[in-house]
Amino acid sequence: MSAATGADGALLSLVQSLDATFARAIDRGEHDLLREVLAPDVEYVTSGVVLQGVDAVVARFAARRAPRTTRHQAGAPHVVRRTGALLKTTSVWTCWAAHGDATPSLGALTAYSVADFEDTWNLAAGGCRLRRREIRLLFRDPVLAPSD
Repeated sequence: MSAATGADGALLSLVQSLDATFARAIDRGEHDLLREVLAPDVEYVTSGVVLQGVDAVVARFAARRAPRTTRHQAGAPHVVRRTGALLKTTSVWTCWAAHGDATPSLGALTAYSVADFEDTWNLAAGGCRLRRREIRLLFRDPVLAPSD
């Protein structure tokens, strides 16, 4: 699948909406919302860590307690292929972060990572859910990265 037209366009719009929900959930600590995007048997791969299952992924984000503000932004989405009920997509994500409790100034806000996300979505009955996400970091500032 290449151009975002017809069925591809509808799938791409669905995935963009789910990515936006994922970003909102992790940026705002809305862990119940995060659960709605993940398949029960999700596999989440990042920085050499492999998390298995929705509870493990949610626990990883819930454990981040240091005061910091983040905003994750997905772009350049692409439908790679659909095989039965599985949809493979790629996108480029940028994460902006600042440490501390106070509202950061724009001068303090820095993109701390840029990464390619390779995703597999389960389109089975009951809705589309993230089945697998592999994050391939391209750029990363370890000072602003989460401590986990």
